Amino acid sequence: MIRAMLLLAMPLLITNSVAYADEMPARKPGLWEINTTQSGSPTDVSRLRIDAPTKANLMAKANAATKEICSRHDTHREGDAITEDSVCNPMSSRMTTHAVTTFHGDSAYTRIYTSHYDPPFTGKTETNMTQEGKWLGACEPGMKPGDFFTHGKKLNVGGKS
Repeated sequence: MIRAMLLLAMPLLITNSVAYADEMPARKPGLWEINTTQSGSPTDVSRLRIDAPTKANLMAKANAATKEICSRHDTHREGDAITEDSVCNPMSSRMTTHAVTTFHGDSAYTRIYTSHYDPPFTGKTETNMTQEGKWLGACEPGMKPGDFFTHGKKLNVGGKS
């Protein structure tokens, strides 16, 4: 369950590499909305409450998961864009991913990535995904750091529950 949540949360972290965490543009703490569009599927809308300690905790977990399942993970930053290339084996398939994340100040980002699978994963040899994250503002009453809302369910992916 934790591994599945980490794999789900990794894209929301914008980048998987702790090595570049200090070089990443700062993001506002609070409530973020993430719209994810994958080829052949309707847009998925999620919300995440993030603060600095929760972000650091999620980044550490994502880094550990990346080291465990990836044989290669290269990250390069140029201006407000971070490019990632990785080769991972999250399940029974080899996944090769190229991602580019562009930050729009501290309150929005766009991430476009393509993954190739060998052998096919869930019947697919390739997925193309776009994520658009935007800061909505302060958190709603009762929300805790790490609260993640998706598909009508709430999980806590790294903050205090």
